[in-house]
Amino acid sequence: MVISIVYLRGIISKCVAAAFIAILGIGLLSIRGDLTVQTGDFLTVICGAGLALHIIFVDKYTRKTDPVVLTALQFFFANLISWLCILAGQIPFPMQVFEPGMAGKMLYLGIFSTMAGFLLQIVCQKRINPNVASVLLTTEAVFGMLFSVLLLHERFTARMFAGCVCMLAAVLISELKAQ
Repeated sequence: MVISIVYLRGIISKCVAAAFIAILGIGLLSIRGDLTVQTGDFLTVICGAGLALHIIFVDKYTRKTDPVVLTALQFFFANLISWLCILAGQIPFPMQVFEPGMAGKMLYLGIFSTMAGFLLQIVCQKRINPNVASVLLTTEAVFGMLFSVLLLHERFTARMFAGCVCMLAAVLISELKAQ
């Protein structure tokens, strides 16, 4: 019994340490050089909390439901709520939908960029620990930074390097087996 409690405490402390290191890495990648926090940074924190809740609920419900069914339900209700908000006048209807070629672009983004991504996340998350999944999903910031350097020719700084090192450390810590 004592061994299992120590083992569980080791897993929890490892995941907490990995989470804090990942947050530090995201901060190093996101916050401006003068250490100011923008409105977008605050919104990113709120979205991060939403993603954490999503990971928790996916872990809970993929044990009971097929991942494809869960993804279909998520998209059905997201569409339903969006249409209700549009009809209630809370969100303006995007008139660009009626421009030539826009429907195909929207279908591509909706199906391949969004739905396929969520489906892959849910299928894969069914097979791994949710703590590890959350740390792995935080590496999105690293890939965003890498593509901004490669495609947008942004300057790679020592702070960005430190953020990437923190993110790599967080992933490695989350994958370590408790001793």
